[in-house]
Order: sequence, then C-alpha cells, then structure tokens
Amino acid sequence: MKKIVFVAAVAALSACSQQNEETPAPEPTEATDAAPTATDGAALSMAVDGKPDAGNFEMTGPDGTVIKLTMNADGTMTNEVAGNITKGTWTKTEPATYCMTWEGDTANKCYFDVMDGTTWRSTNQADPKDTYTVVRVD
Repeated sequence: MKKIVFVAAVAALSACSQQNEETPAPEPTEATDAAPTATDGAALSMAVDGKPDAGNFEMTGPDGTVIKLTMNADGTMTNEVAGNITKGTWTKTEPATYCMTWEGDTANKCYFDVMDGTTWRSTNQADPKDTYTVVRVD
C-alpha cells in the first residue's frame, strides 16, 4: 500500500512540474525571420496605415503649410518647413496616439491619428483645430 501511495505522489509531483514548465517557442518561419525585432532597433508597433511607426511623412497643416517629418525608430525625429529643420523626440502612448516634443519646447503635444483612405488625419488632442493630413513618403 505504501508503494502505491508513493508512486501516486511521485506521479502527481511530476504532473505538476510539467505544467509549470514553459512551452518551447515555435520554430521561426520565413515570415517571422523577416519581421523587425527589438534588437535591430526597428519599431515593433505599427502606424494607422499598417506600416512601422518610423518613416518619412509629408504633413499638410490647416493653413496649407507642408512639413516633411522623419520619425526614427529610436524615438528621435526631425521636421523641415521651408528649409528650416527642427529636431525633437516622439513616443507612442496608445495605438494611434503620438506625443512629440520639439527642441525649445517645454511641453509635448499629443496627436491622435485616424486613417482616411491612403492618408490619415493627425489631430492635436489639446487643440482639435491643430489637424494635419499625413501621407507616408518612404
């Protein structure tokens, strides 16, 4: 009887330890091999157009001003307006919200993006009149 209880206890412990073991990761496929990873510095999340957050964009403001915006995967960015270049940083706070801080500014501005065909609208959360039409130009 003691042998049966011992064997049952060992079997129970063995089953418990197997449940706590992590399931091995699946073997990489060709599709996952080509995907960006955190170690290569690529942005892992996607913009509203389904492409990486980082990239080159052309933005048209409410007054018709055209801005060339470059967002880098490391969180830095530059914009060019009429030959003047400004540097800054960006973070993504929600799936379609980007907060930007430009050199010389003390506060960031957060914009919510909505896809509209092949372009999207980027609207300042604090000032809805501050809206841009955005086109990816990579």
